[in-house]
Amino acid sequence: MQNILFMTDLDGTLLNNNKEVSRTSADILNSLIERGLKFSVSTARTPATLYEILKELKLNYPLCCMNGAAFFDMKEEKYIKYYTIEEGLVYRLIEICHRAKISPFIHCIKDNNRSRVSPFINGARDNRLYVCYENTESEAAENFRREREGLRLKTYIHAPYSPKFGQAIYLTLLGEEAKTREVLAEIENEGLSAALGLNFYEDIYNKGFYYLEICDKMASKKTGLKFLKEFSKAEQVYALGTT
Repeated sequence: MQNILFMTDLDGTLLNNNKEVSRTSADILNSLIERGLKFSVSTARTPATLYEILKELKLNYPLCCMNGAAFFDMKEEKYIKYYTIEEGLVYRLIEICHRAKISPFIHCIKDNNRSRVSPFINGARDNRLYVCYENTESEAAENFRREREGLRLKTYIHAPYSPKFGQAIYLTLLGEEAKTREVLAEIENEGLSAALGLNFYEDIYNKGFYYLEICDKMASKKTGLKFLKEFSKAEQVYALGTT
């Protein structure tokens, strides 16, 4: 088998309409992986939701999660690399969200050091995401939280962001288009976009609602593909549904 890493997105690509990997897809992929296929996933989702979705797959390489903000080894259940957002910048983003009357979900990881890019393998003090949030202003946002609360590897904390929960790596906003666009515009108006990775798109499961996902500028699906290409020692990468 050629030395190629195959990467796929999940929602709208590998997953069916029930947000699942079909039995047929799982059987085909597992057969190919056993024969030497290098395969991984690039997604906006967190490892906590990926664990249930991908548990039937015999994945042999880390996953690119949260649009490249973190890389997670499913076998070892460890973050092997992630990018953090500078603390002062997190507070500025929270202020912008408050003015738009929308509350972000702030994903944090505790780390043994304060560097912006975690060290490999042994850097994380634990492997659980701590997600702080203040309010859920819409049914879509509340469903987003409810569907994920109680999952392994993730804890939701109904409280304002604090560094005691760890270093922020990812902010997720889910709201009506006008509100999320307002936050995006204010980020650009205040000159913060150069330091950030911004992903804005419609929620395919809730028409009229949009996601705005915010991470460090170093994090992206493009850099994620590059990292996993080097990690897997692949000569080429074929990507499906990832931009």
